[in-house]
Amino acid sequence: MYPTIPAVRFINGLMSVIIVAGVFIIGVPQSANSGSRYSGNFSQASDYFDAKKYDDAVRELSVVVAGKNVPTKDLSWAYGLRGESELHLGKMKDAENDFLQAVAVFPEGSQDFSADLGNLYEREGDYKKAIIFYNGALDSDNLRPDFRANILQAEGRLYSLTGDHYLAIDAYTRTIVEDPNNLQAYKARAYEKFTLKDYEGARDDYAYVVDKAPDDDFTKVDLATTDHELSKPGSSNVMNELQYSYLKKACADLDTINTDHLDKANLLQYTSLKTYLVCN
Repeated sequence: MYPTIPAVRFINGLMSVIIVAGVFIIGVPQSANSGSRYSGNFSQASDYFDAKKYDDAVRELSVVVAGKNVPTKDLSWAYGLRGESELHLGKMKDAENDFLQAVAVFPEGSQDFSADLGNLYEREGDYKKAIIFYNGALDSDNLRPDFRANILQAEGRLYSLTGDHYLAIDAYTRTIVEDPNNLQAYKARAYEKFTLKDYEGARDDYAYVVDKAPDDDFTKVDLATTDHELSKPGSSNVMNELQYSYLKKACADLDTINTDHLDKANLLQYTSLKTYLVCN
């Protein structure tokens, strides 16, 4: 019988995706700098936030939120930054309520807070709700490419976790459009393709990563695993020329790996490949 690899495969693309991290708000809103009665609270809250004094930031922002005749942009910003502060303090429900208020008060300018809500729901394991708010953040035409790429990458990971592998591939492809040098997105997309048994597509992405990052021994294990899948002869148990070429590629992949760089799971996969593949 043609040897098969035990089911201990650990593809790194999914596990190493960057999660959108939580602070998207920078600086005091312009109208708060123009002499409004709350400009001092905004400025002080911003300083406290930058100094990681989140309780103090919450106190200053609560003055604004409770105030009268606060411009809608400033009120949205106050709710949002208070939510950011509460998120750092571990007050998840308070943060959720403030982010929702920030979006409700000024929907057309609150994409940052939609992303924060997506991040919050992701942390809580409510992936479907997280995707809804990430999509809301992506509705803005003014997002920086790196910010849009981070949100798309987070969406791809959540689609994968909910089993929507085709949507995950689409999200990672859009990530790469925004950030062509994002090798993590290539690895994550390869994982999704591998899961769907698109081994040739997965190989293309893994090979691209190895070409750009030749010291990435984790991805070399994934590449060798994918080449192994492409080398399987099927029911005939007889390799054709193309399948044999993938076997040789898998063996060549393994020869370039520095096992000192591998973690336990990848070392086990590497050892399984070395044991089962006939590389001569």
